[in-house]
Amino acid sequence: SLFSSHSCSENLLAALASELFESSQDLPVPAEPLDCENDKFEKNKSIHLSLGDVGGTNFPSAFFDSINMANAVHCFDKVDEAFTEMHRVITDNGTIAINFLLYPEGRFSNLAKKINAWGMKKGILYTPYQEHECISILEKNHFEIVESKKIGNCLYVIAKKSA
Repeated sequence: SLFSSHSCSENLLAALASELFESSQDLPVPAEPLDCENDKFEKNKSIHLSLGDVGGTNFPSAFFDSINMANAVHCFDKVDEAFTEMHRVITDNGTIAINFLLYPEGRFSNLAKKINAWGMKKGILYTPYQEHECISILEKNHFEIVESKKIGNCLYVIAKKSA
């Protein structure tokens, strides 16, 4: 797989399940999004986690050789601003590894639609995408697709910054 799941996903999924199925179980959802991640890296001073606006970071231009963004694009209300900023902060020929949440189809689409509706209601999902929209977003923002693969309701993409 090109991406690993966010390590706090089980907390989010548990919280979602409790709301969807009205469970009364207490669930350990972190108060701050990075709390669970900061604990993992607190001993390694060369790793810094930051929280900010993907559409306008304070990183210098051409700062990153690669950008890995798992389970995030569907949360952006201004996706073009986010990709413009990614293009600015990545080096020439830099690589992005990213996935897009697609509109549900197939066997579990009804459940996935309920989960998406819950996410939109909570403000953690802005929109899922059609596969052609994902390709268009990347091309419009000057990223050339190196590899892509659809698995379930996600499109996984590796792309390079183009001129």
